[in-house]
Amino acid sequence: MHVMQHNNSLTQIPCPACGTLLAKTLEEIDLDEEFSLYFPNDKEKIDRLKPLSALDVSSYSINLCNQCSLTYSTPMKGAASPWYEFVYLKLDFHASYRWEFDHVIDNVDTGLSVGEIGCGTGIFLDACQKKKLPARGVDFANASVNICLTKGLDAVALSVETDYSEFIANDKRDVIASFHVLEHLENPNSLFELANLWSKPEATLWVAVPSDTRIDRLLGKKDIFDEPPHHLTKWSKESLRVIGEKNGWEMLELIYETRPFRQRLYDLLVEKRGNNETPSLSNHPTLGKWLDRISRYAQYPWLYINNKAIVDSITGHSMLVRYRKLKQ
Repeated sequence: MHVMQHNNSLTQIPCPACGTLLAKTLEEIDLDEEFSLYFPNDKEKIDRLKPLSALDVSSYSINLCNQCSLTYSTPMKGAASPWYEFVYLKLDFHASYRWEFDHVIDNVDTGLSVGEIGCGTGIFLDACQKKKLPARGVDFANASVNICLTKGLDAVALSVETDYSEFIANDKRDVIASFHVLEHLENPNSLFELANLWSKPEATLWVAVPSDTRIDRLLGKKDIFDEPPHHLTKWSKESLRVIGEKNGWEMLELIYETRPFRQRLYDLLVEKRGNNETPSLSNHPTLGKWLDRISRYAQYPWLYINNKAIVDSITGHSMLVRYRKLKQ
């Protein structure tokens, strides 16, 4: 078992969001055992993960802040860029178009300039370009920035945790956006600090992170990609409000990715069964499909009655926050 459970013991470790010292240690994760879950039965790939990560730690403690409900790791150390490139390549992870892109673009007035922190290979930048919005992106991975440049997009290799004063000196943006970057950062405050320096007065900041009410979190299911060294933090509405306010940003709204009611029931049924898919009741392609559907629908009323609070709370994978820059 890769997780050692604790009985909510108290620890004196500052919360990266609110700075409160009092937090509960929920569990400890052994790094070697965690890495073994990335590529089960493939020792060659597993053995490459530790050197590529450049991590000098053997385990992580997972802590829950008593004040703002941020879940964060100790130490706050993430894997190096070569580790990400290797894992994403071998597991065939590809960047995809997100619903958050459209939501942000639809709320940017024509002529306003956009800056993206963590632009990756430029999917959002490309969408901005098609809408004729002047957009520039920054990313820590040179390879990703080079892909952006080959597409004719405006991108710069830059880490939010390094010196960027020269970069932003003459480039102030009306809107800053960052999609699924915050949970990876060793110093989450640095994202808000960069957004502050890179933006004009009264600017808008959009930040997307994994939802705190997606089904695996509601049910307490383990997800190695939602744990260190991949994700160092899990955000709540309060922790997002606090870290924004501390760094000069007022939270205006939090938007959850929607999940249709029937899909929420299906998600819960799959989780309860412990499978990725519901088992087929027939080998016949057409008959099996209809029998499976009838079987699921027959279980939905009982499932909802006994799990109403969970079903009503389930959202999609992510949530999006809109901030307004406070007067300096």
